[in-house]
Amino acid sequence: RRTRVFLVERQVIAAAFPEDVIRCVRQQLAPLEAAIEDGRRSGAFPAAEPTRDALAIHHLCSGLMTDKLLGTGTLGRDDAVALATRFALATLRSDA
Repeated sequence: RRTRVFLVERQVIAAAFPEDVIRCVRQQLAPLEAAIEDGRRSGAFPAAEPTRDALAIHHLCSGLMTDKLLGTGTLGRDDAVALATRFALATLRSDA
């Protein structure tokens, strides 16, 4: 609830402070990119593209959180986490 204002005003904040928003998103993506790169190197995620895949996963999770914060989503927290995890892992494990 405390962060809802950032969600609702995201476009305004991004327009006024683009560098800060980009920096915050980069900080969120960095550990995910590193984990995906580790998986790519180990062979668990054979065709992964760490930078692009991390961004896609970030957007998926952001959308699910947005739905929850706005009250428009039908998934509870556990179901949303399970969906995002299943979708991300299936994609990362694919060799396509």
